[in-house]
Amino acid sequence: MGFSDVAATKQKAEAGDPQAQLSLADMMSHNFKKAEALGWYRKAAQQGLTEAKSRLGEKLLFGDTGIPSSQSVKANPSEGIRWTFDAATNRDAKAFSNMSKAMQNGIGVSTNLIEAYAWLQLYSESDTIVGRVWLNQLALRLDTQSLQEAQALAAQFKAGQWPALSPRKLAEGD
Repeated sequence: MGFSDVAATKQKAEAGDPQAQLSLADMMSHNFKKAEALGWYRKAAQQGLTEAKSRLGEKLLFGDTGIPSSQSVKANPSEGIRWTFDAATNRDAKAFSNMSKAMQNGIGVSTNLIEAYAWLQLYSESDTIVGRVWLNQLALRLDTQSLQEAQALAAQFKAGQWPALSPRKLAEGD
């Protein structure tokens, strides 16, 4: 989408088109208007757009710096993990990666390296070079039994058997 499309995109977004809302959010984000972008990501996500859920979740998990500082997004890990999990269980590759980062670092959830590895294994299937590097780095932190558990868990995820995002996981991560 080129710069000449901004006015039309904004009109469509304001009329409720979720794809236009996502596009407008991306344009705002690329122009450091992160707080405004967050609102548009939220609107598109609430209409069920998986890619918007993933981007909203990422902004809320990790925060994002805007210009001026009033355009920055403060991290809200408990909300961010919910949107990210929703996107991941709808097979969004970036959400797979962000679920792994959250699980590795206890952001919005309790730390769980086995589950982090499983999410990362799914991500590595979509981004083979970067994903494989990150997967190998995480593998060095796990023992053989844990790796086997993680690989079995990844197979379950791949088959659509997702873990529950339990209140306990959320409470421990906050």
